[in-house]
Amino acid sequence: MARVPEWLHEFANSVAPHLRPLDIFPPLGCHYCRAGRFWEVSLFAAATEVVGGTHCGKRLASRFTVNVLPIVDLLTEVSEIEWQTSSFNKSDELGSHVSIKGTYRGKLVHLRILAKPPQRFRPGRKANVYEHAFEDVW
Repeated sequence: MARVPEWLHEFANSVAPHLRPLDIFPPLGCHYCRAGRFWEVSLFAAATEVVGGTHCGKRLASRFTVNVLPIVDLLTEVSEIEWQTSSFNKSDELGSHVSIKGTYRGKLVHLRILAKPPQRFRPGRKANVYEHAFEDVW
């Protein structure tokens, strides 16, 4: 796999503190790709998988808020800010998310902050019911 461009790593790390947890926050996931002129960057809080008990195997989404204004301030130009309330169709794995298009360090970026992680990503944390403990997986 190719190395993450340094500017993109810096961008994601600059956005991350503006996702404010309402629970014990799991690891953050970041998916990125080049799509035409834009770098598409999707950030999401990892799902937590319950281990043990009656809900064993259940995936839980983390609760958090997003402070959009400081994220916008990271960009030199902003062309769009949108909120998608739900998936458009069954193939739309992004679901509910905040979308911001702009320029960061001369690069066109399309940032998406997802309410839930895409299903294809394995849980990033486990909640062990019997040990009353969390374990970060990634």
